[in-house]
Amino acid sequence: MSALLNTLRDLVTNSVIQPEDQNDLLVFLPILPEETMQNLIKVFEAEPEKIKEFNDNFKSKVRAITGGSDDEWNKIIEEEEKAQNEIPEDEKEVDDETLYNANYDSENPDLNEESS
Repeated sequence: MSALLNTLRDLVTNSVIQPEDQNDLLVFLPILPEETMQNLIKVFEAEPEKIKEFNDNFKSKVRAITGGSDDEWNKIIEEEEKAQNEIPEDEKEVDDETLYNANYDSENPDLNEESS
């Protein structure tokens, strides 16, 4: 296991989220690009409460995808876009390309939204 994954594992297992949710995240995290893992580590170390927010977001996306509800998926994406637009430009730490790549599912391209 890479040092990045070890660090993320430690952060997740020491968080307030339930053990089952921790396990789900620990299965998911290894597929992320290294740059994304580095960004998550920075955020989680600076603001540990963000781990719960990340987990809640992850679970809602899994429910939307596995439930087959386009409406639910679209609602999640709309809420994320709205929240992203409310962040002042000088406070954004992740550029749009990194955000897009983190949300792009190469194994299920039909689930990806076209960028406009």
